[in-house]
Parts: sequence; C-alpha cells; structure tokens
Amino acid sequence: MEREIRVKPGAPLREGDVVESQRRLYNLGIFNRVTIEPQNPDGSDPDKDIVVLVEEAKRYTMAYGGGFEVQRLASTTNPTGGQVQAAPRGIFEFTKVNLTGRADSLSLKLRGSTIEDRALLGYSIPNTFGNSHYSTQATAYTEKTQDINTFTEMRYEGSMQLTDQATPFTTVLYRYAFRKVLVSNLKFTTEEIPLFEQPTLVSEFGVTWLRDARNNPADATKGSFNSADFNVASTRIGSSASFLRLFFQNSTYHPIKRRFSFARSIRIGILEPFANTESLSFPAPTAAECSGTALKPGPTPEIIPLPERFFAGGGTSLRGFALNQAGPRDPCTGFPVGGQALLALNQEFRFPMRLPYIGTSLGGALFYDGGNVYSRLSHITLRAYSPKPVFALQDPSQPASATNPTVCVFNCTNELNYFAHTVGLGIRYATPVGPIRIDLGYQINRPFFVVPCVSSTTGTPVTPSCFKGAQLPRLQIFFNLGSTF
Repeated sequence: MEREIRVKPGAPLREGDVVESQRRLYNLGIFNRVTIEPQNPDGSDPDKDIVVLVEEAKRYTMAYGGGFEVQRLASTTNPTGGQVQAAPRGIFEFTKVNLTGRADSLSLKLRGSTIEDRALLGYSIPNTFGNSHYSTQATAYTEKTQDINTFTEMRYEGSMQLTDQATPFTTVLYRYAFRKVLVSNLKFTTEEIPLFEQPTLVSEFGVTWLRDARNNPADATKGSFNSADFNVASTRIGSSASFLRLFFQNSTYHPIKRRFSFARSIRIGILEPFANTESLSFPAPTAAECSGTALKPGPTPEIIPLPERFFAGGGTSLRGFALNQAGPRDPCTGFPVGGQALLALNQEFRFPMRLPYIGTSLGGALFYDGGNVYSRLSHITLRAYSPKPVFALQDPSQPASATNPTVCVFNCTNELNYFAHTVGLGIRYATPVGPIRIDLGYQINRPFFVVPCVSSTTGTPVTPSCFKGAQLPRLQIFFNLGSTF
C-alpha cells in the first residue's frame, strides 16, 4: 500500500499528491473508503504527521442478473433466409478480492442464453514489477456460440496478458493465448466436413495498442478511439496453421450544435498465411464434388481454420447483412465461409427527437455502411457488383427435370468480392449503460450467388447437380444495446 502514496516525508503537503494517492489506492479495488489528512491540522508545529485511513472492501462479492436478447440471425437451413430470434439471458459473477493480500483478485463469470453460453475464470494482479502502470491477467475461458449459421462453435482458451497503462488514454497489451476450437453442425458438403471438423489448435503471441479519448465510451459524442491488434500463430509453437492477423480501427465523434453529432469509423482486418499454410481459394466446383463422391488428389491443404477467419454483418458492423452473413460463401451449399480480409466503413448522423413523456432520451440516426469480407487482401475491391452467375440446363435440348437439372456454367465460385453499400435509419433510447438501438438497413447492391435447388415440400436439395441463383434479403432489422462503434 505504501508504494501508492504520493505524499513524501519532508515534502510540502500538496492537494494534488493527496488526490493522486487516493485515486491509486481506490484503483487497487480492495478499499471502500480512503481518507488522507494531517494529524492536528490546527497546531502551530510546521511539520505534520499524515494519517492514511482505509476501510477494506468485502472480500467476496456476488452478482447475478438476467436480460433479454434479440438478434437477427440467418437461417440454419436456407442460405438466403433469416429470422429474428429472441433469447433470455442469465448472468452470474463471483469475485474474491485481495486473494493473497497483494490486491490480487479471482473471479468467475457465467453467462448463458439459447444463442451463446460462456464461462470465464480470471486472475488479476495489479502493480506488476512494482510499477502501477503494469498489471497481469490470467484467464481460462470456454464458450459455445451459434451466431454463425454455417457451424456451431465450442471454444476452450487459456491466456496470459500483461497490461501497460502508458498514459491515461493509451494502453498496450502483450499476451499469449492457446485455444482449442471444435466445430459441429457444419453446412458443407460431405467431402469438406472432415477438413473443418478437425479440432483447431491456435497458439499465438499478440500485442494490442489502444488509445481511447472518447467523452463517453458507452455513447460517445466527442473524441476518438483507435486500436491496432497484431497476432502471429505458428505450427512451430503448437498451432494448427501458421498465419499473421492484423486488425485496425479508427473511430471519431464530432459534436454539432443542439445535440446533433456525426460519427464515423473504419475497420480493416488482414489474415496472411505463411510457411505451409495456404490462402483460401474458390475454384468452381463440379457436381461430383458437391455430392461428395469426388475425391481431390493429394494431401489435405493446410488453411486458416474456419473459426479464425473474418466474418461480418449485423447490428455492430455491416447492417445490410444478417449476423455474420457478409463475404464469400461455400459454392456447393451457399452458406458463408468467412474470409482473409475485412473492410468496413460506418457513418452516422445522429439527431435528437423530442416526444411527450420521453423528453430528450430518444434520438434518431441516419447511417451508411460500406464494405465487405473478402477472400484475401489482394481481392479487396470497390466495385459495386460481383460477377453474376450464369445458369443453363444440363441438356439444353431437353426440358428441365430431375434428370436434366439447371447447372451453373459461369461465375460459380461464390467468392463475392464486391463493395456492399447500405443505407438506413435508426432509433436510439439513452440508458446509463448505453443506448438501446433499433436499426433498419437497406442494402443497395445485393449480389447474386449460387445455391442448390431445394424442394418446396421437403426443403432438401432436389439433386446435388441442380443449382440456381439467389440473393439475400434487401432489408435487415436489428435490436442492440450499446453503440455501433
């Protein structure tokens, strides 16, 4: 505790030193009250004894709560369909502070819903190396998510992180993480399932730089937020694949008169394989490959695992797509497979709305979102449309039937490298923990992509060799808590 006190023996008693000492003691998280004052302040002796009185906080805390989550999810059976899914959510947290008498803490956090289950065990140590700028965190983490309709993910992860609070606005994080990811309920062809169902092991080192100068992180109207995250995973340290990952975000917030404001953000993500890991490729499939009867020659290629790729779409990224529905798709089934590059631009013009009984808590927004997930960095483009697939009867001289299906003859890869444009409007209701948002997005340039022909009665593919063109819904609606970016 003594190292946190800025008041030095023999030095003048400055108010700034007293306030800074109180702040540092409170930041340890183990005191409910801190009082620093001179003993006998009215005495004539110029030298004073300084008394530091602290009241220790409860060592055990427990919190619990519940909520209701609404998400616009894609269909698990139809690659172009969607559904609004509502799910109850429960939260439980248990924390023991000052575990060993050194201001360290141990916490368990549980969260469960029908969309996502999560458990996190964390251990935190402040004042690492005897320096108040450094702290250390160790976490064990497990999560099961079903927010990407291509697969269900089960993740187990352990990590160590060193945090450097370089300035009041700037933080640098150094970490090592090891995780095992299992995927199930895959919406791929039979031939591809063995490749993607293999347990994914990721062993990586990373560093993150953050600079947060927003006036209110929950609902900013002024300031900026910048982050850069770099990670390297390699088979030499136990990973299933070798790749570099870079993610950058820049967001700024500009107030305008009378509670009007403008906010913008750019997010860029890059995945680059190295060593024996290959980049994603999207060759046009054959009917035999889509039916799972054709075997590709040679060994199985080493590619970036499915859960490690970029996905986008939803109320906090590109609002012209349902959750995680942007970017390349499987050419045989039409479901999203993620990509190695991400570009997302968001702009919002926010304005107040005054209604009876609500006052100034209600606001509106006009927004534009642009960008997409791309198969790789070199394929990022600003073109508005991807090449449209061309279909024809397998035997043009005969009428369409189960034995003479419609097949794709050109542009059949479903790579979908194009720049999506979305406009929309939203309603915001201010709360202490951030705005409750309802957003309606309209994608201007929906692409065509290849999906299998499906029976209208059974909902199953008519035949593995029959394909048709499809588009995603033009309108998307989202319900979220918190800011978009």
